[in-house]
Amino acid sequence: NSHIWNSCRTGEIALGIEVPERATYIRIIMEELERLHSHLLYLAHGSEVLGHETFSMRLFYIRETVMDLLGMIGGNRVQYGSAVLGGVRPRCELDAMRLQKITEGMDLLEEKITAFADRFVSDPMVMSRITGVGVISQKDALRLACTGPTLRATGVAMDLRREMVEYDPFEFDVITQDDGDVKSQLLMRVLEIPEAIKIIRQAVRDLPDGPITNRKVAD
Repeated sequence: NSHIWNSCRTGEIALGIEVPERATYIRIIMEELERLHSHLLYLAHGSEVLGHETFSMRLFYIRETVMDLLGMIGGNRVQYGSAVLGGVRPRCELDAMRLQKITEGMDLLEEKITAFADRFVSDPMVMSRITGVGVISQKDALRLACTGPTLRATGVAMDLRREMVEYDPFEFDVITQDDGDVKSQLLMRVLEIPEAIKIIRQAVRDLPDGPITNRKVAD
């Protein structure tokens, strides 16, 4: 979804194609759902490598909520490709039922990820295995052109969403960690999940009326 949106966005800017506001909000919902599934997948595999099978299986179970929502909206749990030039696919229109399902999913996810986060940071075995391990310094992260949570885990508050006009209506915090170790990398994902949920809730609440594709492009 991220790659497709980026390609569409590049073409739209270059060609001066206006994207309906409703379509932009749907794109953001899909983008943040994808962020949620990506972060949960990262945490699940990280827990597996740590040898904590219970955490790993629990996280994969929590992730199912997100995958079901992506499948419901896009028609596929993985290759949903919601963005098209000038808007989103008709399949991705959000009616009242779908919006309610998204809200319920965020309620469930928030409850479960909060419980997981409390367990995660208080588990001495987990903390002992990830603290001070696999450190990348801020200098090296910048030299190697690291991006996203990997860069923010070294203390650099850089989030491209802050540069995108599409995200201007939404309130969210840019999460950072300072140590650049595995603990910081994992905590980045844990702490960014509530911010993604916050953005999705705002998009559902404020979803504007109107078309979801630029008719001139669609026709």
